[in-house]
Amino acid sequence: MVYRLVIDPPSPESQRHTLTPEQSHYLFRVLRLSPGASLVALDGYGRSWRARLETDALALEEALSENRELSLGVDLAVALPKGNALEEILRPCAELGVRDIYPILSQRALLKPSDQKLDRWRRILAEAAEQCERQWVPQLLPPQSWSEFILHPRENSAQYLCVARCPGPALTGALRRRLTEAPPQALTLAIGPEGGWTEAEIQNALERGWETVSLGPRILRAATAPVVALAQVCALLDP
Repeated sequence: MVYRLVIDPPSPESQRHTLTPEQSHYLFRVLRLSPGASLVALDGYGRSWRARLETDALALEEALSENRELSLGVDLAVALPKGNALEEILRPCAELGVRDIYPILSQRALLKPSDQKLDRWRRILAEAAEQCERQWVPQLLPPQSWSEFILHPRENSAQYLCVARCPGPALTGALRRRLTEAPPQALTLAIGPEGGWTEAEIQNALERGWETVSLGPRILRAATAPVVALAQVCALLDP
């Protein structure tokens, strides 16, 4: 097994990456690798290299051509759930191919994470990207309110607001139709908190060009719905 490690993007002239204390501990103490071991280094933005482990660094030996990303960039806006439920969301969504994650402070979301919590969540995303052999590490953006988020529409992006008990189309049907009629350059999914979006939040989204969609007839947990939505998208984009 060849282990993968996320590194800071190297400069064009650099062929070495100096290990951080945390990386050194992980490679030598946890994985028990020795100098000379082969790894794959990735910068989290699409580039990866075959690398050789040294005592305090990685020597980048060869750029790799690999792509395990979705054919369409998929962003996720997720209302912050209670407790540690976001950790249940981050890892599987990273494995399913999400690109960027926007934590949303909705009217029914009470959690306001600390900087330490945000750092932990970013580490989880990096670890998930390493494990599932992605080239892109999902970016976790700073939390913002729903009203702030929808002020800045994504250009040429299909925007779907997932709503429980939604009378509108299913996500799969809406996306399949869009891919056939006017393929977007990106896709943004928004998932609400426990109790769902408020009527005011839904109306604000509709006024900004979002489309409400259903994830199915059953009522899903706030931690389950984002994973279901990403899985449905993957089934269409990567059949």
